[in-house]
Amino acid sequence: MTNKLIKEINKIGQAMITDPGWKQFNDIESDFTKGIIPRCLYFEKNRKGKPIIIVGMNPGRASDEERRYFKNQIHQNYEASVKFWHAKRKNYHGFYGPLRELMDLSQIKGPILWTELVKCQSKAPLRKPLVNTIRYGISQYLDKEISLFPKTTIIIAVGNEAYNLLSYVYPDRKVVGVPHPSPGSIMGNYAYRLKGKISSSLTSLIKKEFKNSKIQAVQFIYNRRKKQFEAA
Repeated sequence: MTNKLIKEINKIGQAMITDPGWKQFNDIESDFTKGIIPRCLYFEKNRKGKPIIIVGMNPGRASDEERRYFKNQIHQNYEASVKFWHAKRKNYHGFYGPLRELMDLSQIKGPILWTELVKCQSKAPLRKPLVNTIRYGISQYLDKEISLFPKTTIIIAVGNEAYNLLSYVYPDRKVVGVPHPSPGSIMGNYAYRLKGKISSSLTSLIKKEFKNSKIQAVQFIYNRRKKQFEAA
């Protein structure tokens, strides 16, 4: 990947963190004094193959360790957030680790842009961002991120909400929906933890879909009767 691409991602990342616009929304949190910052834009470049874009809904709750780290003013920038991700979150079992393993087992081994529809965590007890917050996240950031990549770059949508939104917003892109790997996700347990391993029926479907050149949206769900994943 080119230095220009990395430079543009870094520029978007810094704008994302320092953007005061997040504070207009009452359903999300952005508070540097508490160590809660906009986050979850990372480019995993040291992989060989065609790039992919993996998109979730928005970050989960920041851990105590994260909050302590980002309360320090010298860490309130994009470069520091990337360093923390590499050191502490890159293999997080509730998101990055299982999804990376899913891609590897599906023979999808190119660079990954990890991102979210909304860059800020939800305020408790809300479960997901509201419509105008999502619209802001897409128009201000996600559109710019995705436009950095060729139209042939496939989007992996994580979870039902992300899949539904991305399928409508990007009709000119292939969108492949996979279960969220959160331990609390029933579908995720079938995908990532059934018998202690990644579902082979899911990886087979992903391999096939990546070979299919047709621009379409497809989501894979688990059929309990057939005990395998299939296209919804």
